[in-house]
Amino acid sequence: MAASQAEFSLSPNDLSVVASVELNEGNSTAGFEGQAQGGTPTPGLTNRLIQTDQPFHVAFDWAESGSFAPFLAGGKWKLSVIFDAIGVNSHPAAITDTTNSTGGGNYTNSLDVAENTLSPGMYKIIARMQWHFGGGNPGPLVLFQDLGMIEVYQDS
Repeated sequence: MAASQAEFSLSPNDLSVVASVELNEGNSTAGFEGQAQGGTPTPGLTNRLIQTDQPFHVAFDWAESGSFAPFLAGGKWKLSVIFDAIGVNSHPAAITDTTNSTGGGNYTNSLDVAENTLSPGMYKIIARMQWHFGGGNPGPLVLFQDLGMIEVYQDS
C-alpha cells in the first residue's frame, strides 16, 4: 500500500508522520490457503475475498520525525479499522487499539479480525490513526487510508 501522510498544520520539516497500512489474510479454518498468490490488487496480501471462518489483520507501520516529534511523547495513537457494509440495513463496524507515542521513531501495531466477526457481504474498509493527548482528548493529527473493498462469504 502507498504511504499516507498525516494531516496537520505544521511544516513537514517540523513534524512528519508517515504510515503504511496493509490488509493481510489468514488461513481458512477449512484448510484453504488465505494468502493471494499474485496478480491481485495487493499481491501476497489479500485477494479481497474472505471466508467468514477466516481471520485477517490490518497491519500499521509508521514513523514520527522532525523537530516537533518530541512533543508527541506521552500521547497515544488511536488506531481504527472501520468496516462499512454495503447494502440495505448496513451498519459500520470498527475495531480499535492504541499505541503510546515516545515522541519520534518507528512504530507497528496490528489489529486482528477474528473469524466470524463479519457477516457475509461486501465491505468498504477505512484505516484511521488519530493522535490523542495524554489525558485522552483527540489531538490535531489524523491519517486515513482507504483499503478498498472486500467480499465476505459463507462457505457451504
